[in-house]
Amino acid sequence: DQAYNDALSASQQIAALTADYTFNGKLENPMTFNSVGNVTVLDVNGEIKLDGSETLTLTGSASDFFYVNVYGKYGMSGTSSIDLIGLSAANVIFNILGGGDVSFSGDSHGRGTYLGVDSKFALNGNFLTGAVVGGRNEDIQITSGTQIYAAQAVAANAPGTLLMMGMAISGLLARRRKA
Repeated sequence: DQAYNDALSASQQIAALTADYTFNGKLENPMTFNSVGNVTVLDVNGEIKLDGSETLTLTGSASDFFYVNVYGKYGMSGTSSIDLIGLSAANVIFNILGGGDVSFSGDSHGRGTYLGVDSKFALNGNFLTGAVVGGRNEDIQITSGTQIYAAQAVAANAPGTLLMMGMAISGLLARRRKA
């Protein structure tokens, strides 16, 4: 349907952007990436797996966009977190490609929009400041104790997805103007 196609199109457009940073392998240790301008793209050629108290820190300004293309699974557990310094969670998109599973558990805290049009999502007792876009309805599992702030979880074919994709496209346009 149209909303799914819009989400898929946005995911493909983000994936096609030239990476400012490339990380090969499993991102599993604390790391920091700094904005390089209005739009910063990080390609993770592997999975993101933050356990214990590990953090992935993204820094920039409130008007910057940060896109993280993940070519594999995405997982957070324990008290791990995505820390944003200066960035708004509304301007951060984790683009999960290839149908990789996305899981949050424990007291982990994700920040940003998690876009995985063909991914399975499992949110179990964690915190999320942002949104989930994808999962094709039955593939989004939210269990008791999960807290979602500032946005709601939506399926890729649900109303509201177009607003999320509009934010992504505005960032893409800013990137094209810069180039």
